[in-house]
Amino acid sequence: MGKILSQEEVDALLNSAKKGQDFDALGEESKVVEYLYDWKNPTKLNAEDKRQLKQIFQIFATSFSTYLQTTLKSIVDINLKDISTVGYSDYLLSVSEPTCMYKLFIDKLKADASIEIQPTFVFFVVDKLLGGDGKTYDLSRSISPIEESIMLKIMQNAFLSLKEAWRGHIPGLNFQYNGFENNPNFVNIAPSTDVVAVFTFEIIIKDDIFSFTICFPSRVMDPILEKISTAAWQDQQNVTKQNINIIEDYIKFSKIEIKIELGKCELSTYDFMNLEVGDVIELGTKVNDLLLMQVDNKPKYYVKAGATGNHKAFEFVRALNPEEERKYEA
Repeated sequence: MGKILSQEEVDALLNSAKKGQDFDALGEESKVVEYLYDWKNPTKLNAEDKRQLKQIFQIFATSFSTYLQTTLKSIVDINLKDISTVGYSDYLLSVSEPTCMYKLFIDKLKADASIEIQPTFVFFVVDKLLGGDGKTYDLSRSISPIEESIMLKIMQNAFLSLKEAWRGHIPGLNFQYNGFENNPNFVNIAPSTDVVAVFTFEIIIKDDIFSFTICFPSRVMDPILEKISTAAWQDQQNVTKQNINIIEDYIKFSKIEIKIELGKCELSTYDFMNLEVGDVIELGTKVNDLLLMQVDNKPKYYVKAGATGNHKAFEFVRALNPEEERKYEA
């Protein structure tokens, strides 16, 4: 059966016939590029926006990871994994319950934002700060008021790191703590149909990986995008210098453990069991031998033992070269 022409096609044929056009040429129109557009989740961030936002949040990640490293006395890496735009209702559906969600008020923009973090990270931090070895507890419960109070002190530094990261672009952007919720559905920072920007991070501590997200609604993103889109980076050196200054400030007040090994010896079980007050144990190290200094349990320097005034002291002789460090670590 032949194809039934629509009224529009019939009119096109008649008009072409009047103009003397070839019927066979009809329908050979230029190709139109089509693509799907998700009206439910419209994209508000172009590639340039994401590039600039990534640089800003990398400064935040570096600053916050340095603070965590100092506080937890462990090597901490924070990486920005993804920047996406979704509907606020879809974002809430993606958050597990119970969770730890901190509501923020940005006074300069008169708008709210939020930080959502896994409860397992809270359990890890609390265990570490209270003298534990930092075990990971996969508990399906809400955090207690005591755990919430301890964790808030940690998160206050995250809010400060956000302010420092944005200082070079929007000065005076303060992120003020405005409440905590275990249930994400109680955090109404935007209408459910609003499009929000979600920044996903991962925290790596040894073999453990934790995730957290920062959510900016359109009331926050629109003025921010206008600011960073209309003005290019004014001075990249200033951003780099600011980053270095933040790290230097944390390093100045960081505490590290230093150990100096005076010597070693071997004792039999019999000799050990018969030790008495006043016994002298001879070590295998001579008086003028160089001693090994360890920094955070890693061999770093050779030193000499001595005294200054009425205090015992050690004189730095030289740093270990890479080959010597590998020999001691083996």
